[in-house]
Amino acid sequence: MRMGNILKYISNYNVLHRIDFLGKVLRIDEFYASKYFCIPSDRRVPNALCEAMAAGLPCVSFDFVACSRDIIDNGKNGIIVEFE
Repeated sequence: MRMGNILKYISNYNVLHRIDFLGKVLRIDEFYASKYFCIPSDRRVPNALCEAMAAGLPCVSFDFVACSRDIIDNGKNGIIVEFE
């Protein structure tokens, strides 16, 4: 899903004001001081997802090819969203 599609998708739900797109993050330890982690990628191996889970964050991930179901036990240690 490209950034334009992501913005359009979340605009439909009127939640854009609740989401920050950070881009490249150099101090990852400061980033993981968040309340939760969402990985919107549908093509990348989710290293960041593993790091966020290791930091104890509740995580949300699309059900994409790159093994999110191998990492997240849906409803127990995170949430998996079906990819449209």
